[in-house]
Amino acid sequence: MWFCRLIFAISLAASLPIECAEGFVPCDCDSGGSRTTTTRKQHLCCAGMQQQEDDKEIRSLPHEDESWFVKTEQFCRPFPEVKPHLEAHREWVAKLRAEGSCITSGYRVDAEGKPGGGGLVFFAARNYDEAEALVRRDPLVANGCVDWRLNGWIAEVGEVQLR
Repeated sequence: MWFCRLIFAISLAASLPIECAEGFVPCDCDSGGSRTTTTRKQHLCCAGMQQQEDDKEIRSLPHEDESWFVKTEQFCRPFPEVKPHLEAHREWVAKLRAEGSCITSGYRVDAEGKPGGGGLVFFAARNYDEAEALVRRDPLVANGCVDWRLNGWIAEVGEVQLR
């Protein structure tokens, strides 16, 4: 816990959004304007919705009529050919988030933290058909840069919330 407090002291001073493994985050949502170290669950602004710097809400949980879906992918073309579409993919995900979609995207790494394991997109949709239609609009998929697989995901133990 002392390490978390040190990290938060640094993050508060630098106004950086940092979260430790124990789920503590710097937050100023209801502390009279002074930033405090709290758990994410203690604050409405941190549970289910997050504020972007431009005051647009970012969804972090599916709606009641949605389920989680996971797209895994592996590059099937040389990286120099994929690179421009990868940037378009990042912009596409950011645009979806700004429009209210519950989605996050990232890449998998090996035991040494090096990329090369492919990518993963975790998102909410009403059904498999809607999820597949979304995946097919991904610039990496639309431009034939990745071999991909789509699966629904049902939490068995615990829960997931995007940030």
